[in-house]
Amino acid sequence: MALPTSHRRATTPLRIVVASATVSVLFLGGAALPASADPVPSADELSAAQQQTVAAASSVAAMDVRLAQLTTAQDAAFNAVSAAGEAYNQAVVDHQTAVTTASEATVRSDAANVRAEASRVLLVALARDSSRSGGGIDQLAMYLSSTGVEDAVTTSDAMALVGSKADGAAQQYQADSVVADTLQSFADDSVADAEATEQAADDALLAAQDAQSEAEQAVAAATTERQSLLVQLAEARSTSVEVEADRQAGLEAERSALAEEAARARVARAAPVDPDPQAPVVPVPSESTSPVAAPVQAPATTPSSPTTTAPVVVTPPVVVTPPVVTAPVVVTPPVVTPPVATVPSGSLLGTGTSRGSAAQGQAAVAWATGRLGLPYQYGATGPGSYDCSGLTGGAWSSAGVGINRTSRDQYKQVLKVSLSSLRPGDLVFWGDDPTDANSITHVALYAGGNQIIEASRPGVPVRLTAMRWDSRLMPYGGRP
Repeated sequence: MALPTSHRRATTPLRIVVASATVSVLFLGGAALPASADPVPSADELSAAQQQTVAAASSVAAMDVRLAQLTTAQDAAFNAVSAAGEAYNQAVVDHQTAVTTASEATVRSDAANVRAEASRVLLVALARDSSRSGGGIDQLAMYLSSTGVEDAVTTSDAMALVGSKADGAAQQYQADSVVADTLQSFADDSVADAEATEQAADDALLAAQDAQSEAEQAVAAATTERQSLLVQLAEARSTSVEVEADRQAGLEAERSALAEEAARARVARAAPVDPDPQAPVVPVPSESTSPVAAPVQAPATTPSSPTTTAPVVVTPPVVVTPPVVTAPVVVTPPVVTPPVATVPSGSLLGTGTSRGSAAQGQAAVAWATGRLGLPYQYGATGPGSYDCSGLTGGAWSSAGVGINRTSRDQYKQVLKVSLSSLRPGDLVFWGDDPTDANSITHVALYAGGNQIIEASRPGVPVRLTAMRWDSRLMPYGGRP
C-alpha cells in the first residue's frame, strides 16, 4: 500500500542518505569509498526518520480531526439558532393564544356585569315599589342601594317581605353576580398571562438573537482556524492550500455519505416502506379491511380434483378419502396475502390527519418556489420574509389547507408517512431527539427529486437544496 504524502515527505532524510551514497559510487567509478563515508544509515538516523514520519502523520491526522470538529461545531451552533427560533415561535403562539383568551374572557365578564347590574336595578325597583305601597321593606331598599345587598337579599325576613317576584329577582341577581365575579377573575388572570407570555416572547427573541450572534462568532473563529490548519496541512504534505481544501471537501463528502447511510437505515427501521407511495399511509388493516386471498390454483398440467362446494382444509398428515386419485397428491401451498407495510410497535406511521391532495401539494411547492431568495426572519410569515414553519404554513395555506404555526405543532398535526413515500408538498422535519416531537427545530417542504425548499436560518435566504439525511432527521414525513 502506498504511503501517504506525509509519510513520503517524512522519510526524505533516509532517501537523501541512500541517494548520496549511490551518486558517490557512480561518481568515483565504483572506486572504494574512504573509510569515513558510511553509506548505511545509522540506527539513530533510522530512528529519527521514523519518528519524523510518525510525527508528521500524527500531525496531519490531528488536523483532519480538528477540521471535522470545526464543521460539527458550526452545525451545532446553527442547530442552536434553529432551536431558539422555534422557542420564540412557540412563545409568540402562546402569547397570541393568551391575548385571545383574555379578550374573550373580558367580553364575557363585561356581559355578566351588565346582567348583574340589570338584576340589581330590578331588585331596587321592586323594593321601592313595595315601600310606596306600605310593604314595610324600607330597610331592604336601603340594603339594596348599598354594598350590603347580598346580605340583605339572602335573609329570610327580606325574602318574606319582598315576595315571590322579588325572590326570583334576588336569586337572578345573586347568580349573575357570582358569574360576573368569576369571569372577571378569569379575565384578570388571562390578562396577566398575556402580559407574562409577551415578556416570554421578548425573552425568547433575545435568546434567539444571542444564539445567532454566538453562532456567527463561532463560524468566524472556525473559519480562521480552518484556514490556518489548511496552510499547516499544505506544508506538512508538501501540497497547496487549494489541494488541501479539496481534500477536506472530499473527506466531508465521505462523512456525509456515511451519515446519510446511517440515517436511511435508522429511518427504515422506524418507518417501513409504504405499499403505495402516492396513497396516504394506513396502519396495519383490521380484519374487516384486510384483503381476502383467493385459493391458490393447482398448475395447469395437474389433473383437477373433483369439484367441492367448500374448500378442504389439509392438516398434515394428509388423509385422502375416495374418490381415489392415482396422480401424485398436490399439497396446496400456504395462502400468501399481498404485502402490507408492517407498523412497528409504538410507530407513528399513519397517525395524524391529511386533508390535502397531491395536486394541492404541487401547488404548495409552486408557491414556495416563488419565494426563493427571500430573507429569513424570526417569527416571519411573509410576505417579504419567512421562518421555516412560516414558509411551510404559507405554502399550504395558499393551496387551501391551513396547518399549525410551529414546526412542532405541524409535525403533531399532519399524517405521518414514511420518507420513502414522500411526494411534492409533504413536510420533512429535524430535531434533537427523533422520538420526541417537542425536540423539533426545523421543517422544510419536500419539492421532489430528493430536494427540499426551506427557510433555514438568518443570513440564508429561502432556498432549494438537497434533502439532508443526517442524525437529526425525524423518521417520518408529514402530509398536510
